[in-house]
Amino acid sequence: MNSKPALRKLLALAVTIVIVGVGTVVLRQNSTESPKSSRINSIQESDPERVIAKMLTAAGRGDAATYLDCFQGALRETLARRLESISKKTAATELRNSEQDLKNYVTTDSELTADDEITLVLERTYSDFKKRHRVKLLRSAGDWKIVELTPLDRSAPRISYGTPVFTPVEDSGSTEN
Repeated sequence: MNSKPALRKLLALAVTIVIVGVGTVVLRQNSTESPKSSRINSIQESDPERVIAKMLTAAGRGDAATYLDCFQGALRETLARRLESISKKTAATELRNSEQDLKNYVTTDSELTADDEITLVLERTYSDFKKRHRVKLLRSAGDWKIVELTPLDRSAPRISYGTPVFTPVEDSGSTEN
């Protein structure tokens, strides 16, 4: 009797159990707390990346006042004019819709260009596309604020976010030799 096929099957079963277990934990964590449902109150403005999280959370909740509080200068004025030109309900809906399909985000390429100035790249992943922006933040009175949000690119992945990438093969009952 050859024990290699049995050992391979046992190893495959063990790996499958570990993957399913880790997947279950990740899914449970994601279902209770997503980027959109982060707690605004726990976000401190002393960290530039936390301002990004605060902005995305506020948009996801339709909270125009908190959203605008993340910005400063000409960009804030432009956004405020836009949001004030429509009803509060419409503004909230537009903000929520802008981040409705947000699945995840990441900041990269942070560069401190001066003591009170930093730039970074914000990449947002949605169900069917990704958007990247260069973000410039300034620190004023200890708080970081977004002053520039420049689009870099938008792309669609070959496979939509959340799509299974393989189909499990059912065991036909045959044994390996």
